[in-house]
Amino acid sequence: MPGRDRSESPSPSMPPVVIAAAGRGRRAGGPKALRRWAGEPLAVRVARTFLAAGCPQVVVVVGAGAAELEPALAALPRTLAVRADPDAPMLASVLAGLAAAPEADRLGVLVHTVDAPRVAAATVRRLAAARADEPDADGLVAAVGGRRGHPLWLAPGRTVELRGARPDHPDGLRGWMRTRGLRIVAVETGDAAVLDDLDTAEQFTGMDGGVDRGARR
Repeated sequence: MPGRDRSESPSPSMPPVVIAAAGRGRRAGGPKALRRWAGEPLAVRVARTFLAAGCPQVVVVVGAGAAELEPALAALPRTLAVRADPDAPMLASVLAGLAAAPEADRLGVLVHTVDAPRVAAATVRRLAAARADEPDADGLVAAVGGRRGHPLWLAPGRTVELRGARPDHPDGLRGWMRTRGLRIVAVETGDAAVLDDLDTAEQFTGMDGGVDRGARR
């Protein structure tokens, strides 16, 4: 039910997450972070997913609609709202969130977006667990059927490097990773929601009252 805290206790092995939720959502008819899902703003529902996965810190980067989102996010445990320019590239939001997550330099960082709100908490844990199988990878990305989606995990060393990236780097975070030749390993999750890219008002139709997979365990 809306407002209910379903978060797991933080796991010492889980990294923090930065959730990009600052955009104006012009094609969606307004900020996607404010869209309602099961009676709550979408940004809050996505934050709950990562709390349920055991993340020790959830940093939600807000912009458009920040005044409405901040009180709702402040009511969640281990969750911090950070403001960013809603008209800036998404990489600027990632960098703003990363600046508020010092543990990322030790544990790496998960990067997610409100565009993919239905990813299950179990999927997040599966991605994090795969770090043990790929100790030399620069990062991991959730995939299904060989197709890559969200979330992404960046290794600690790469996280330190990312802090120095330009917010307007061509093609954003993907472009930065490609320029540096990072080895990002796809982790098969079996969760089709990792491919979600909700971008238009039509795609959001029927979201409220739908299946709440984001908090699923």
